[in-house]
Amino acid sequence: MASAEPVNHYADLEDVTNLMTLSVQLDRARAVFANGPDTISGGRSVAAVDYARVPIAISPGAVASGKLRVSTDVANAASRLWEHAEFHFVADYVLMRAALEASVVAWWILSPVDSDERCRRAYRVTMDDLVRALKRENAAVSAAQSGVGRAARDAVRGRVQSLIESTQKDIYESGITIEKEYLSKPRTLDMREVLETAEREIDGMEDLGISLLWAILSTSAHGSITAMEQLATRDESSAAFWNNPRKIFELATKTYNIHFLALDLWNQYLAEPQANATGGREAD
Repeated sequence: MASAEPVNHYADLEDVTNLMTLSVQLDRARAVFANGPDTISGGRSVAAVDYARVPIAISPGAVASGKLRVSTDVANAASRLWEHAEFHFVADYVLMRAALEASVVAWWILSPVDSDERCRRAYRVTMDDLVRALKRENAAVSAAQSGVGRAARDAVRGRVQSLIESTQKDIYESGITIEKEYLSKPRTLDMREVLETAEREIDGMEDLGISLLWAILSTSAHGSITAMEQLATRDESSAAFWNNPRKIFELATKTYNIHFLALDLWNQYLAEPQANATGGREAD
């Protein structure tokens, strides 16, 4: 007679529980971020100081919060899967890739002590988005099969080019010095520079701790089913990673630790200086 007990399809229920626990942690972090201050202007926080210096398009707070909105949204999607013990062939890794990239860029923008450097990095991230958009439109104009399609994409290209020029003007008029190559000829952001900076500066980060992970997750997001072999040990195949809650948890821990670090840094960025023992304020 068949047992009425539900079938456990996983070798170790602890692996599923770990991911469910991570799901709860992601939900709490998302709630804190969502319920935080609605503005980065006003007050004496580091965010307010930056906001007063440059236009919103290159404000470190505005640019970083946009990236954190992406990472929290992606984390929410992963959380919904794991709270129902759902694990997928590729989807978990695609979500990790998006969360890792957005989180580490937000961390990279906010991590410098110097306001000028935060503004420079915010400018570079904004320009990265715009330059990539311009490249897409250039390609679309060239590939369009009809005059109507070509004209439509050319109009969008003109708007993107206008935004690039206004963003260049913003950083120039702010008085913040920036390398000529980033001002005279817009460039895309080198993600390896961002990732390697994080590996050098984050305490306890192992060598290649996130740069290799990002590269492999990125390849998986583009449809490679063999990329995971780079993470497999000598005794296991890439198949051990697919749909496996233990392996998903191992990679998710690395990915979402960066997410949590970026959110912690964001909270510090928004915090008002604390009053000192004499009733004054701490220096900015």
